[in-house]
Amino acid sequence: DGTGDGTAPRLLPDDDEGGPVLGVLPTARWPRHQVPLGRSWSLMLYTDGLVEGRVGPEGSGRERLGQSGMLGIVARRMAEGVRGEALLDALVDDVRTLNGGELTDDVAVLLLDRDERRSAGRLRRRARKGAGTGTGAGTVRRARARGR
Repeated sequence: DGTGDGTAPRLLPDDDEGGPVLGVLPTARWPRHQVPLGRSWSLMLYTDGLVEGRVGPEGSGRERLGQSGMLGIVARRMAEGVRGEALLDALVDDVRTLNGGELTDDVAVLLLDRDERRSAGRLRRRARKGAGTGTGAGTVRRARARGR
């Protein structure tokens, strides 16, 4: 939910331009993209282990979940009102279910979000306590990493 207005999640950047896998080539470069996020937003980062699970009865299908399948799960869960840590838990559980059990690759998912209403309240409380006013930057809701 990049805008905080309930729109469907999308991949950023919108084009298919990419680079080499992170951590494989020490001098690799990736294209830069500037993306306006707005006042309230969520940003989910994930490893390929999340989208490489199989779909089908008990994970027996040949087709992988892929990014579009993952986006479909996130959109469905968000439409149900699931957010934050509960969204990460539901996403990983749904992917495991589609796979027919544990995933064969490691999975790491990080959800960052900023809700202007919550940030403004937090900033006001900090200012009253003399801790400075800050900028209202995003907060880490939950980092979840699982090995094989």
